[in-house]
Amino acid sequence: ILWEQGTGKTKLTLDTVGHQFLEGNVDGLLVVAPNGVHRNWLSDEIPTHLPDDILKQTLGHVYHSKRAGTKWHQRAVQEVIDHKGLAVLCISYDAFMTKAGKEAVRDFLWKRKTFYVLDESSRVKNPSAKRTKSIVASGKYAPFRRILNGTPVSNGPFDVFSQVKFLDEHYWH
Repeated sequence: ILWEQGTGKTKLTLDTVGHQFLEGNVDGLLVVAPNGVHRNWLSDEIPTHLPDDILKQTLGHVYHSKRAGTKWHQRAVQEVIDHKGLAVLCISYDAFMTKAGKEAVRDFLWKRKTFYVLDESSRVKNPSAKRTKSIVASGKYAPFRRILNGTPVSNGPFDVFSQVKFLDEHYWH
């Protein structure tokens, strides 16, 4: 979804997640976003935009890389992964690149039918960057993927290459 800032990218995404959840197509929402923005999904956006009947079935967690080694944090991540309703894991791009962050995302993707969102997806525009390679590779484990960005092209047309590859790894073949 490549709309201007403030035009409803998050609402449209959450409306789609809610519909796919009610249809039985997804049971997990994974959001990778810039640091701080990832927390906003769980604290503000999801309670505002998901209907109450889905919210009652939702359990979410904001991944904190600095707390990843604590038993509390590990237990919270596992509880979200094992949740019987809609599971939500929000993680920053930086936390994704930690060993523990990658393991949490991997476990989530392996155990959930995931709707995978890259918020501010231009963070994965450099195809040779480790972050881009890791995130694009992880996308193939999610049946539903979305990129959200108001400015997907800042330097030139090649900025969209990796973002589109996240959506469909075979698109450029």
